[in-house]
Amino acid sequence: MVSSALPLDKIYDFLMSSGINTKLSDDAGSYGCIYIFYKVCILTESNNIHGFIHIPNLELYKKQIGRELDLLDMGKKIVNCFL
Repeated sequence: MVSSALPLDKIYDFLMSSGINTKLSDDAGSYGCIYIFYKVCILTESNNIHGFIHIPNLELYKKQIGRELDLLDMGKKIVNCFL
C-alpha cells in the first residue's frame, strides 16, 4: 500500500478552520484519481512529499457554502502547512 506523505492533520485542521467541509480518506478514488496518485508516487522519490487532494465540483461547492473558493490562495495556504 502506498501512503501520502502530506501533513494530513495540518491540512485538515486548516481547511476545517477555513469553513471548508473536509474529510480524510485512505481511498484515492476511481481510475483517474488513483492513476494520478500512483504516478506522483512513482515519479517522486520516497523522501519527497507527495499526496493527493481531491477538489470537488466548485460550482456545486459554491452553492453549498454560499461563497467562491480562491484555489490559488487555498493552494498557497496548504503548502504553508508543510513548512
